[in-house]
Amino acid sequence: MTEPKLPLSCPVFPLPNCVLFPKVLLPLRIFEPRYKVMLEQVLDSQGWMAVGMWQSPKREYDTAGNPDVFPVAGLGKLVNYQKAKDGTYKIVLIGEHRVMIKDWVQIKPYPIATLDKIPELEPQDAQRDDIRGRLRERLRKLVGSSVDEQVLMLFEQSIKESEEIGPLVDSIGYHFLSDPFEKQALLEIAHAVEREEKLIRALQKQRFGDEDDPQM
Repeated sequence: MTEPKLPLSCPVFPLPNCVLFPKVLLPLRIFEPRYKVMLEQVLDSQGWMAVGMWQSPKREYDTAGNPDVFPVAGLGKLVNYQKAKDGTYKIVLIGEHRVMIKDWVQIKPYPIATLDKIPELEPQDAQRDDIRGRLRERLRKLVGSSVDEQVLMLFEQSIKESEEIGPLVDSIGYHFLSDPFEKQALLEIAHAVEREEKLIRALQKQRFGDEDDPQM
């Protein structure tokens, strides 16, 4: 299957506390007039849209007037949308790539930026079985008491069957990390092994506080 061609530029949807990971579905609601205009462009083009998380809860702009979002964003494609009677939209994006925001092409009525794809770095084949086993064991210990057993079993099966480690780590981070800034930190790591290590540290902190569990 041919990989979809990365656009040179596309709309960027700045959002608070929201991260789009590759190969993860992200449902969103669009209600602001400028972003409804943005969606119309997306629907008329190839369906590409990036999601960038605001660095500050105040949703500030930098000294040049550009959105103060993290420079690493998630690039996705629109896979579904529904327009409600009140004119708002419910949409679903599928993450495609990690990207670096290079330059802002336009800010009004909605942001458009040029993007660089961040290459995904997978571990050697010999490492993958060890990582899968470690992930299964740690996931059950770190989140097992807080989620439904069937959900946990589905994730354990996904870990067992997954060929790529990177998307697996992203999916676990998206579903089980509660802190959006920890998710953003995960998004910014290109190498799957380093990302898995970061995920486990974040889950340990979430489960046990600032100190790591000594038995992990």
